Amino acid sequence: MKVFSITAILAWTMLLSAPGLAQGAEQGGKAAIDGWGKLKFGMSVQQAVAAMPDLNLKSEACTTQIARNGCHVAFPLTKPVSINGLDLMLTDMKFDRYNRLSVVILKLFEDSKEPNPVVRHGRCEEYYLRLLHPLEKKYGAFVSVIKNEKGSDYFTLKSTTNKQASDRYNQSLMGSPAITYGPHIQLEAYAPSATCALTLIYASNPPAPEAAPENTVNAEDLL
Repeated sequence: MKVFSITAILAWTMLLSAPGLAQGAEQGGKAAIDGWGKLKFGMSVQQAVAAMPDLNLKSEACTTQIARNGCHVAFPLTKPVSINGLDLMLTDMKFDRYNRLSVVILKLFEDSKEPNPVVRHGRCEEYYLRLLHPLEKKYGAFVSVIKNEKGSDYFTLKSTTNKQASDRYNQSLMGSPAITYGPHIQLEAYAPSATCALTLIYASNPPAPEAAPENTVNAEDLL
């Protein structure tokens, strides 16, 4: 029978309790949700442009909006992004009033030549699952938030990595941008009629920083 010294056992216990290993074990080796691709939560407008030079984003114009309510950029990337054989467009980026990237939104265009991000009603759930599977493989199981019956012309599917954070994010959309929520991913399929809208959201809105970042513009300077 093998005998382990007390020193060895204590060393092994301390190794397992190290923050990095404990977190890795808790997440089951899944990737941390820290943004989308090269765009990381907390990046300033300038850092986002540096990380992705293809972004159609004028950093100076966006920065002047930040002090009051943050900055919302529509269609910052004109080229589609492929996920599991489906083309999605980066349709929205949002920076909070502290010049921190907080939301990245992608939408599925069944036909990249169409001006609106819609797909055929009959393919909606199929495409939803094709997006969900690789996301769960990378980040772990999603929680089903809404799943309406699909026997009619209307249904909604929604899944998220964190229901509480997702709920708070949706509250912020109702006019309370100061609401904080943790990093999470939300996948939605909304089919009100003959078409369906598929949306993939990466979001994180941490509390206000103790000290304003250097890139923040003072509201007084804009008055």
